Amino acid sequence: MQDLGKFKNSLAIIVVIVAMLFVMRSIYDYHNVIMANLEKERAEIKQLNSLIQTWKDLDLSTSHFKAGVMHKDDAQLKQFVEYCAQTRQVNITKLSPSKENKKVYTLAKIDLTIAIPSYSSLVSFVRDLELKKVTVSRMRVQKTYQQTNQRNVDISLIAYLPQTEEAK
Repeated sequence: MQDLGKFKNSLAIIVVIVAMLFVMRSIYDYHNVIMANLEKERAEIKQLNSLIQTWKDLDLSTSHFKAGVMHKDDAQLKQFVEYCAQTRQVNITKLSPSKENKKVYTLAKIDLTIAIPSYSSLVSFVRDLELKKVTVSRMRVQKTYQQTNQRNVDISLIAYLPQTEEAK
């Protein structure tokens, strides 16, 4: 027992060191759990930021689409086509509009038959339409067998209109 008294101070120091190691290990484990939670939150924040950026990009693309739409409704589109025909001396003999509602926009189609005095007036007419976001999807020129210089042209036009409240 006397030998044990000799190592009493050393034994007390070893017990204190073991207790300190245990406390340090507990603190280390606690901070590891906190760090793991922070990493999870950081990953979630990164994912949410990418989602927010995607939404911003979609909003920018839809605003770009809306800016590209020049006509508010199909009646305005029809008036615009008639105006272009009148300014280019193109006679509209048949005009049949139709529209198809999509989720975000309305696809307006106009099938028309026109009588043109010359090919240059046809080119000017089509250029005027396409400058205002009206696309020619189909065109067929027919020669008339009368003594006039006019030719009949069948044209299909497409334009994108904003979605109306009644169509939603």
